[in-house]
Amino acid sequence: MRWPVGRPRSVRARIVALALAPALALTVLWSFAMVSVTGELRALIRLQGVYEDYGTPVDTAIGQIQIERRMSAAHLGDPRAAAPAADLLAQQRRTDRAV
Repeated sequence: MRWPVGRPRSVRARIVALALAPALALTVLWSFAMVSVTGELRALIRLQGVYEDYGTPVDTAIGQIQIERRMSAAHLGDPRAAAPAADLLAQQRRTDRAV
């Protein structure tokens, strides 16, 4: 009896044909996983760049504003002290530069 056209004739060809489908499926799944993981990695790198561009300067400005606020409260609590007024003016300049 003859095999229909397209069926492998040798044992080696049959083994390759049986192994080809799982290997192809594994390759497709691996490719999908790599695209998924690298997509998340690219998003994380992009987010880190945005934080470096905007987050760090904003954190610095907020820190300077909080220091100025504390110094202003100390100055308002004792307006006759000369040293806090000079320190407050210097801090106001640092806050303005940060903003």
